[in-house]
Amino acid sequence: MAKSASVPSVVLTVVDGDGAGTTVRCVDDPIRIGTSAANELRLSDRSVSRLHAVVRRIGARLAIEDQGSTNGTFVQGVRVRDADILPGMRVQVGNVGIDVAASDPDVPRVLPDRKRFGPLVGGSSAMKRIYATLEKAAPTDATVLILGETGTGKEVVARAVHEASARSGGPFIAVDCGALTESLVESELFGHQRGAFTGAVSGRSGAFQSAHGGTLFFDEVGEMPAALQRRFLRVLETREVRAVGADKARPVDV
Repeated sequence: MAKSASVPSVVLTVVDGDGAGTTVRCVDDPIRIGTSAANELRLSDRSVSRLHAVVRRIGARLAIEDQGSTNGTFVQGVRVRDADILPGMRVQVGNVGIDVAASDPDVPRVLPDRKRFGPLVGGSSAMKRIYATLEKAAPTDATVLILGETGTGKEVVARAVHEASARSGGPFIAVDCGALTESLVESELFGHQRGAFTGAVSGRSGAFQSAHGGTLFFDEVGEMPAALQRRFLRVLETREVRAVGADKARPVDV
């Protein structure tokens, strides 16, 4: 008698509508799909019900269960109430297609057995996956990109990485790029020398120099003027900063 193989963690990727490209990993916890903000996979399409379907692991199986939706749940084009799903299949909720794929092999299958990581607190599988990623990032000197909506705690994540790194004894400097005025943003980031511009009665260390030996966190970096972003990227590549009005660049360790 053949035994069903255990289904590995999978990634659900939305392929239709406004949410196209949205992904969510399904490891242990159920994934609720629908328009409600309480769902792990939230969709905005009007053909989708508030709680449309749930993907859950049942022993060695991975199944999708329709939750009494108005427009139905489909697997490989067939309307279902409860059906097993596997990587490579296409699921449809209402008019929205969702691809099922095997999870990124770089994501650890065994999650860390912890309920906090520095200032981050939480014991769900989602939080443990974040902890696993942070554990890999903290020992390195790599530049880390943290993505998330406003208010989701990106600065808290950055501080957690800082506290777990070899730089924890150095400063942690946070810069809100959205609050910087365009006329002074260069001085705020790179510093300036005395007399570099009108009103510069004394020299000033910018954010890069202030964070020397520690961690520098830029919030809302997309709000930085495009021309300045090129200089910003140059500093990240060379780890050298030239203050406004200075002739030479100085090395920085951030």
